[in-house]
Amino acid sequence: MRTLNLVFPWPLPASTSMLALCAGLAACSSEPSSGDVEAAVRQKFEMAHIVAAEMAGKKLAKEWQTTVHAVRVVGCKPGESKTVYTCDTEIDMTAPLLGRTKQQLPLVLIKGPQGWQMAG
Repeated sequence: MRTLNLVFPWPLPASTSMLALCAGLAACSSEPSSGDVEAAVRQKFEMAHIVAAEMAGKKLAKEWQTTVHAVRVVGCKPGESKTVYTCDTEIDMTAPLLGRTKQQLPLVLIKGPQGWQMAG
């Protein structure tokens, strides 16, 4: 567990001290933000598109490309470690054969050196 030590060179009112403490604790939070989850989803679909283009050709891959319109995080729960979370999401996307849909999906995210990424 990390210890957070806040030292100020002058006396602060109690409300200011509490505000600084809350901001400091929020910065230590290891849960992925909505932006982190959306970036991980978009990165996963982009990587799938790149693989499809290499296997089937760019023209076919473009026709079968999934477009992510929005990602909404319903909530995240910690996993086995501080770097693994399962997030319930709603993904608004257009997929081949399905058209535009909103899918409710649980996603496992892992924090690595490049930030949050979808598992699998």
